[in-house]
Amino acid sequence: MADDPKKPHGIPHPHDALIKRSFGDVAHAAGELKAVLPSELAAKVDWSTLAIEPQAPIDSHLQLRQMDMLYSVTLDDHPTLLYTVFEAQRTVDKSMSLRLLIYMARIWDDWMRNRGTEWPPPIVPIVLYHGEGRWNRSTQFADLFELPADLAKAMAPHMPSFSFLLDDLSTLPDEELKRRELTARAMLILAALKHGTKTDMHPEFWVVWQEPVRTLLAEKGGPDELRTVLGYLLQVNTELDQEQLGDVMQKHFGPEAEEVAKTAGQRLIQQGLRQGQQQGRARLLRQLHLRFGSLSAEVVARVQGADDVALDRLSERIIIAKTLSDVFDDS
Repeated sequence: MADDPKKPHGIPHPHDALIKRSFGDVAHAAGELKAVLPSELAAKVDWSTLAIEPQAPIDSHLQLRQMDMLYSVTLDDHPTLLYTVFEAQRTVDKSMSLRLLIYMARIWDDWMRNRGTEWPPPIVPIVLYHGEGRWNRSTQFADLFELPADLAKAMAPHMPSFSFLLDDLSTLPDEELKRRELTARAMLILAALKHGTKTDMHPEFWVVWQEPVRTLLAEKGGPDELRTVLGYLLQVNTELDQEQLGDVMQKHFGPEAEEVAKTAGQRLIQQGLRQGQQQGRARLLRQLHLRFGSLSAEVVARVQGADDVALDRLSERIIIAKTLSDVFDDS
């Protein structure tokens, strides 16, 4: 599923919860960051200092998504930020370098505005990509402009110069992913991101990745983590059937895993109902804004508190209402 820039903020994409579940915890993020950073940089990091930083505000059309993470860490006692963008698009984003430059500038600006005289630290931009095809664009900012070599050389001293680190899961062999020093949760999540939408991923997937599944099931809270992964797979892969998934989990991992698969499907249904209500409210608020302009906090609160029946009634009234008050007039 391609990212939808018009999707209302606060309504998550299927992969948001999955990514946050792992990389929102530094204990699980550390292994991925160690694998992506060049060895000479990773060796200089004091990993005990790794922490999650609040994100800088971004203009509405360039809003930081829920799965983009900003970490702070020290390299040879120098504070540094690691900004990680998780790309779930099926097509490569040609503008990624430009997006990263804008994000980094906003992070630095926010840092200087809110931290007084403290000088902002350098930022290492990282892109984790798990689209269907390989990433086939340059990671160098200057290559965005596709200039002739002589002109590019002449302009180089006067242009921003950076490249982002790319972790392209689409071309990463499974055996190499297995060799990474990852927690079971992080490894299984990366595997799900890589293979989740493939129509032929089931049931062979569970044979290849049985070790992190077994480790996760044995950990405290592990079954709930596995439930999140299974819910994600059921959501993004239309070829997966809940009953079939339960049978496969029972065959390879026993009755506990089968129950995890069953409850993952039930939770997905419940979340789908709630998400549908959220989408309906967000769509109604957009329609009201387009028709009548800025909305008061009272109007927003009334829409957010509306049930399905009320949402349908309000949506119908927008068509014929002459004023905002007419939409909410119950007379």
